[in-house]
Amino acid sequence: MKQNQLVRALALAGLGFGGDAALAHVCNVDIGSGEPTLCGDSPQFSVYTPTVDKHGAVVLPALPNPFPAGFTGDPNCPYGGTDASGNACVYGKAGLINFSGYGWLMGTTPLLGDSHNLHGGTFFTFTLAESHTVRITLAGDTYFGNGAGLDPAFSLYAGRLPDDAHDGVGYDSTDPVDDSCGLPIASKTDQAPGDPGIPQYLVDPDTCVASPNPAFTVKVQRQYAKLYRRPNGPYRDTLNYIQTGGLDETDNPLHLFNGQFNAKGGWSMANEDAIPGDPSQTMVTNPDGTRATYKPLPDGSQELVWSELRFIKAKNAHTGPQMEAMTIALPAGHYTVAASGANCNDQSIACVAPHYGGKITFKIIE
Repeated sequence: MKQNQLVRALALAGLGFGGDAALAHVCNVDIGSGEPTLCGDSPQFSVYTPTVDKHGAVVLPALPNPFPAGFTGDPNCPYGGTDASGNACVYGKAGLINFSGYGWLMGTTPLLGDSHNLHGGTFFTFTLAESHTVRITLAGDTYFGNGAGLDPAFSLYAGRLPDDAHDGVGYDSTDPVDDSCGLPIASKTDQAPGDPGIPQYLVDPDTCVASPNPAFTVKVQRQYAKLYRRPNGPYRDTLNYIQTGGLDETDNPLHLFNGQFNAKGGWSMANEDAIPGDPSQTMVTNPDGTRATYKPLPDGSQELVWSELRFIKAKNAHTGPQMEAMTIALPAGHYTVAASGANCNDQSIACVAPHYGGKITFKIIE
């Protein structure tokens, strides 16, 4: 049945340079419901209510604004009021950190990307109560200044990450190590099913000296090569680092992962409430096939503390600042979009310094 063609659009800007890891925990901005989104570390909440005209164009009221929809600030310090010190409550345009030119492209490499380098840890989510065909677009937006230079790119996943999740949390560490020598161990969350858990080197826990493991035979090497043959597959080898170039003779990886963001495959992250070995925290398999871990709360509800995203499709069909669009039929479920730039992928100032304004839209087609 034909549905009303609702368009939700976010225009995002910012002040970031590089990763801004201190601010950049996962903020799931709902681009489907139009409901206000609260996320981030108190007292800096990002609050955004999409306002759309009858043609689907985003409407952003000019300052001064009588309420903080579309702006960032502390909900406990109302716009126009003062804080406990008598200072005026200040709001800025929604989006503390804007799109980097390299965040998405980094995630296409075997070393993966850092989620902080997307839109500062901001992800865009929507939920479908039933099957629909939807259209998602991403483009530079000069409303916020430097929007013309963005080479837009985004990936669509089934599932949703926990609020405040970020790369490197102990429950799902980017590069996990043992307690005695700080050398690689297998990831309990990202290890491929069937991984034999055989290290290339044996390490003396007293001297931390590594020696070749005779059990790491040619047959085992072939098994690892098969399990982790896809550089951007849904699993990561953090024991022998098959995907990133292997280990040196001291059992140290030749190349560590940049982060956990995978632009072309499934991946996962946890927040600080996920506790390894806590028996009260249960891992379940969702209807879409992704796994998730929940923490019980005193009121009887559960908090999502770790989850997987299942890769569906990526979009970066054009080179340069052209709008990227994806029209796709999806079943009922929760979905996440990771968006940023594909301008470059190196550590030069010319690559990491520019940040770009952009607009992402979501539309139900039928």
